[in-house]
Amino acid sequence: MRDIAKRIVESNVFSFFIIAVIVLNALILGLQTMNLSEGTRRALATCDQICVFIYVVEATLKIFAWRSEYFKDGWNIYDFTITVLSVIPTNIFPVPIEVARILRIFRAFRVFRLISAFKQLRVIVVGIAKSIPGVLWTALLLFVVIYIYAIIGVTLFDELYPERFGDLGSALFSLFEIVTLEGWPDIAYPIIKEMPFSGLYFITFIILSSFILLNVVLGIIVNNIDESRRSFDGLDNDNPSLDDEKEALRRSLEQMEVQIQDLKQVLERTK
Repeated sequence: MRDIAKRIVESNVFSFFIIAVIVLNALILGLQTMNLSEGTRRALATCDQICVFIYVVEATLKIFAWRSEYFKDGWNIYDFTITVLSVIPTNIFPVPIEVARILRIFRAFRVFRLISAFKQLRVIVVGIAKSIPGVLWTALLLFVVIYIYAIIGVTLFDELYPERFGDLGSALFSLFEIVTLEGWPDIAYPIIKEMPFSGLYFITFIILSSFILLNVVLGIIVNNIDESRRSFDGLDNDNPSLDDEKEALRRSLEQMEVQIQDLKQVLERTK
């Protein structure tokens, strides 16, 4: 039975079926947020329950087939956690409506199963996760730059533009707005009009923060995504698919049969 379950969960047909269920379930969750008739809502709820049942069957088959190996893969733990959150009842126990709403929010997490279903998405997620340390250090450097410029801004512009640079807090917030490049002319132009040399302040800050440091963050993420892609490709090469293993086994058996026939002929000639 275990071998049968293993062949089922490792087959391409099963994988494509689960992906189709995940996509269908994502569409159902989106439709349930719309203003639909009561009959349509009941039909969607039934389909949603069927999808959850399929998730439970999938997890059960994989655990039965792979046993402890199932929980050694982080993506399997990820899928299992989402499946457990999906089956939490929201209308059986007498819980406050606020708690029931929070529990129902867990249904939206099922859409995240698309990440584990597609290799390309897993590559991006792993690459972003590996980028977190570098991004945090870059963010710290960006904060230092903003902090220095905030002090300079308060020193230069506190009397001219107290709404934006009257104290350290308002200056930090104003510079953060400039980093996003959203409406920065509304902050800079009134000051530049009164103090033309202040244009150098804003230009150097935008170059350092937006054009250099943020591009460093993008570079870190892109580099780690590329490394993750190579790592995934290496794993695929090191772990051939089940069909390749069957083909290799078949060829080995054929070679053994040929060797046995040759050995028989040698023994017959010896007699």
